Amino acid sequence: MTDKVGQRPNRVNKHASAVYAEVAAKSDTVDFVSYAALGPTKFIYVGGTGHMVVVLDNDDTVLISAIPVGTIIPIEAKRIHSTGTTATLMVAMF
Repeated sequence: MTDKVGQRPNRVNKHASAVYAEVAAKSDTVDFVSYAALGPTKFIYVGGTGHMVVVLDNDDTVLISAIPVGTIIPIEAKRIHSTGTTATLMVAMF
């Protein structure tokens, strides 16, 4: 199975690399700008410590707590909620 653009497997691979990145703007209702074209993220970089409330590609919502500075999280996400997210300097990588 491939993602929406048919260029990569639709599962996160810890050895894979991203081909595109965007600032991960927090929103309780709006998906990442690139989600419609590229599908879910492969990774999210967190530059500032805190918690992150993430909406996964399957619409499940999960709280990731106490994320350290400089963490790269392999995750298939389409949105980061502003409510409950205290982490900063996030980058969505596709």
